[in-house]
Amino acid sequence: MGVSKYTARGKTWWRVDEWLTLPDGRLIRYRKKKIPTKEQAGVLAAEKKAEAFDGKFFARQKGEATKTVKELWESYEPISKRDNDSWQTNIGRARHVPETPRQPPRSPAHPQGRRRVPKRTVR
Repeated sequence: MGVSKYTARGKTWWRVDEWLTLPDGRLIRYRKKKIPTKEQAGVLAAEKKAEAFDGKFFARQKGEATKTVKELWESYEPISKRDNDSWQTNIGRARHVPETPRQPPRSPAHPQGRRRVPKRTVR
């Protein structure tokens, strides 16, 4: 963990692999590869540790989307009809795009994602 050196395609690079503790006590892992120098990797690791300590690690979230998928499709549909021979397929696919975002799938009950099958009893 920390800063380490590795070789890829004949070049030497540095990587950062750190576990950061957030102010609320959660642990997150930060990994970054292909850093040119050891000094830059060390500075990057120190910056991320400071951000996690200050509680700014997740503060830099991207802004919300300015357009919906429906608005984007409405602007792209005439272009698709004009330029694509498969425009009818695109229209068929667009019918199945939900208006509201779907909920993320729930994690399976079994850790490996397989359903538990009860053992058969021999009589």
